[in-house]
Amino acid sequence: MVSRTTRRKVIAIILTIVIWGVGHAYIGRIKRGICLFFLGLAIMLGVSFIMTFPLPIFVGLAYLGWLIYDVLQIIKLQN
Repeated sequence: MVSRTTRRKVIAIILTIVIWGVGHAYIGRIKRGICLFFLGLAIMLGVSFIMTFPLPIFVGLAYLGWLIYDVLQIIKLQN
């Protein structure tokens, strides 16, 4: 049987991968989720103007990795 915390982590990670910040909104940090969505959008737009094609993808993946780490840390603190 899967615990409630594990299920919550998996859902938050999936939502974060689909749309930045939605995982944070799912765990109750709505303002933080909205801010992180627009921060990610600004980062990707800024990086795409500065760097050539493949490098913005790595920046986006690094940001996504940080978002996943952050949402997992918040869930850990809530329990």
